[in-house]
Amino acid sequence: MDTNKLNFWLTVIGVAVSVLSIGVAVIIYFLQRAKKSLTYGISTNTRVVPAQSGMQDRVKILLDGQEVQGVRLIELIVKNDGNIPITPSDYETPLTFWFGEKAEILSRAIIEKMPENLDPRLVGEQRNRITIEPLLLNKGDWFIVQLLVTKFQAQVEAEVRVAGIDSITETSYASDAESDIVPTLPILVGWLPFAILVTIVMQSTVPSHPPSGPPGELAYFVLGSVLWVMFVALLSVSSSVVRFFRRLWSK
Repeated sequence: MDTNKLNFWLTVIGVAVSVLSIGVAVIIYFLQRAKKSLTYGISTNTRVVPAQSGMQDRVKILLDGQEVQGVRLIELIVKNDGNIPITPSDYETPLTFWFGEKAEILSRAIIEKMPENLDPRLVGEQRNRITIEPLLLNKGDWFIVQLLVTKFQAQVEAEVRVAGIDSITETSYASDAESDIVPTLPILVGWLPFAILVTIVMQSTVPSHPPSGPPGELAYFVLGSVLWVMFVALLSVSSSVVRFFRRLWSK
């Protein structure tokens, strides 16, 4: 490798490493910044007896001897996704979920929690809402409420007053705990090797258009960077499409 090429690649790598360092520093800053946040989301919303199964006329659900129709299984996740604990004294009002004016909750239970010593409790027995007793939620703590609901119109409203939080945020939770966001750090780390690999492959397989030397190598490097961005975008879109059809199929 001649001196011009060596200097060119040293410059490219130096700039790339600087960009990566700045990116990682910015990510670490935002991750470590104090943040109090409470989120919820529906991970499961499906008919107990699917309409397309052909079983509706053969399977009946009884409650206290009375037939109920249109029963749906709903699983609701509540999570502290900030990095500051939420203590019982932080609550001015308890966390309440309302499922619509016509909805009727047939059963309710806490089915899963993390950590195991977390103690979420459902209080009261209201027809179309559930109330959760104020509790300590450390960073990353979560629990799942499972409900059987009839006359549910896909309407859920959350009400709570917590010190330091404007409002509880609704988010999307896939049932298999997939992330909705492509991890940022692997994207930054993978970009440089991919762009360099594309440059090397193009130089060895394509005639000198653009011309050889630093100008041509820079053009191939930019091409590799663009291809990497397109790959990441395609990956993100594909993941969203898969989750959409999973939710559609479960209805």
